[in-house]
Amino acid sequence: MSIQKKQNGRSSKERPNTFIFDRDTKHIKSITQLLIDQKQSFTVHDGTYTTSIKVNNGPTYKFVINEYHPSVFIAFKKILSDIKKNPKLPEILSGEWSRINYSSKNGLKPGSYSNALNIDISAAYPYCLLNTGLISKESFDYLMKLPKFDRLPAIGMIARVNEKYIYENGQCVSNETDRSEYYKVFYYVIQQIEDLMQWAKDVAGDNYLFHWVDGIFLKKNTPSAVLRDIEAIFHEAGYRYKYESVRNCIIERQEDMLEVSMVKNGVFKCFNFTDRNMQKNYFASMKKLAEHVDVVYGDLAPGVQRSRLIEDLDPEMWSS
Repeated sequence: MSIQKKQNGRSSKERPNTFIFDRDTKHIKSITQLLIDQKQSFTVHDGTYTTSIKVNNGPTYKFVINEYHPSVFIAFKKILSDIKKNPKLPEILSGEWSRINYSSKNGLKPGSYSNALNIDISAAYPYCLLNTGLISKESFDYLMKLPKFDRLPAIGMIARVNEKYIYENGQCVSNETDRSEYYKVFYYVIQQIEDLMQWAKDVAGDNYLFHWVDGIFLKKNTPSAVLRDIEAIFHEAGYRYKYESVRNCIIERQEDMLEVSMVKNGVFKCFNFTDRNMQKNYFASMKKLAEHVDVVYGDLAPGVQRSRLIEDLDPEMWSS
């Protein structure tokens, strides 16, 4: 990997020994281990988008996912300024919001789902901030002028997390977690979109395959009436949507993990996630089993009786 030496707009006298790399876990680990082996004293800052290693009286190694344009940070500051003034903030900060933003059909079978239908919410997170009144129209307009792949970092900075590790003579002597005090706002936004997806999932019924973040995937023969109902959900909630071209959608299963690959708008995509239904089915089955045992056997050695019944269960029930 080539090394770039960059001053980030500062003179060489201010920062003469800063080296910039693409963010790569193996590379970060190799440099860290080398410094440990050399019994160096250094500090590691591991953030959402950047990892830096600062050697005491030595160079700084920065590993970045991307070097963002100043407009990304300006957008973030506008968003943060609006959030701080919003009357909803205390309620959001005191609440608990899920970060889960995916799901799949219960009993989804592996296989090829060629030409599956995909409806995506356009700019879901920016519109969520606007629709919930968390940011002004002015901030929204500025955010929407950014390239698509710069918008999420501008919003995601709300949930900034920085892990700090201090090494002395090759030994880690302390670590701290520095988290933005507004991180729950980002989780709140995630849950708003997830609630919308769950609503669309319920309307889709058996036509539903899975959803991922802000896109729902349906069987290709989903009735038009169902599609109109889902469109109405998005429209009435204040979101724009679009149909994306999906070909060669293949779903594979490895125990409770699902891997999905497809060609979407001419670009190959692949992602995997946990089948959340597996755990739900397991606990639901355990509850029914316990109720059945109580009826048949009463309180007579319940542990023994339940074990006997478990042996007779059909394995297929766990994923049905």
